[in-house]
Parts: sequence; structure tokens; C-alpha cells
Amino acid sequence: MMRQRKIELQRKRRRAAIIAAVVLAIIVIAAVCASKSDNSVEAETDTYIEYCVKPGDTLWDIAKEHSNNNVDLRVFIREIEEKNQLSSTFIYIGDTLLIPARYNGG
Repeated sequence: MMRQRKIELQRKRRRAAIIAAVVLAIIVIAAVCASKSDNSVEAETDTYIEYCVKPGDTLWDIAKEHSNNNVDLRVFIREIEEKNQLSSTFIYIGDTLLIPARYNGG
């Protein structure tokens, strides 16, 4: 009777260990896939131009200066804000902004 309980307990522990290993493997695979996905997105993204804000500059003017005619400036400005983690549209003289080069028109 005691031996049978011991065997059952060992089976339960083995089952729990297998389940834990499977769950861990799924988590690791998901993390690796997410990591590869993030890297591939970065690899596919544009290069950026560093732009130093001058007196009188606005995001609109900067976006207009660095874009071709095939882009909605509002979308371009949003990208600039996101890339530079701007919490508002205020920019300051001397700020260095990263401008996506993919829309560069000149």
C-alpha cells in the first residue's frame, strides 16, 4: 500500500515536471519569436537623419522640409513624435530630432 502511494506520487511529480517543461518551452519559443519579430521590424525600418532644431522651426516645417509629396505630413509628424518620444508638439532650439529618411524629398 505504501509502495503504491509512493509510485503514484512519483508519477504526479513527473507529470507536473513535464507540464512545467512544456509550459516553459512555449514561453521561451514565444519570447524568441517576439524577439525575432522586433528585430526584423527594426531591420526593415528606415534610417534616420539627425536634425538640430533651429529658431523658428516647427514640426510641420521640419516634416515638410524632409518629405516628398507622397506623404501626409500629419502622419510624418506623428512618426517624428513617436520616434523622438515627444509628449507634445513643442520642440526647442538645439533639440536633436531623428527624422525618418524614407520620405526624404530633399
